[in-house]
Amino acid sequence: MVLAGVLLAGCEGRNTQAIATGIGTLAGGVGGALLGRQLGGRNSSGALIGGLVGAAVGGLLANHVSHRLNAGERWRRNTAHRRLLETPVEPDAPLPQRRWVSPDDPSTHGTTEVLVVTDGGQCRTIREIAYVRGEELRQEARFCRGENGQWTRQA
Repeated sequence: MVLAGVLLAGCEGRNTQAIATGIGTLAGGVGGALLGRQLGGRNSSGALIGGLVGAAVGGLLANHVSHRLNAGERWRRNTAHRRLLETPVEPDAPLPQRRWVSPDDPSTHGTTEVLVVTDGGQCRTIREIAYVRGEELRQEARFCRGENGQWTRQA
């Protein structure tokens, strides 16, 4: 299942939704396998079951909002996320937030905000609240800046 998620994400080229789903699936699978191994013992089926459940949950969480958006909405949302992560955070200043609105439907919009900055500014926990065709969706994620300077979502 993990391999299928990664391979399917690769088929989409630069589609960030597919990449996020693949990463979420992979991270969920690894986390689930580790938890299953811890709880069930070294040579148990717990690691396999944990990996499968973790992969499914990881894929769903990464895709919680994105799969409900069209291409233009995803582009605006992803741009808001990227700009939020690149915004400097000053001590004693309000934490940054970014808003986005659908180019096709003004009732589809969202806000992404930094909740917590840790590890000397190298990691940020962000919260997104999106309103997609009348439904409120909320999710939180932690991102850390890697050695290459890119922000990556943490499992």
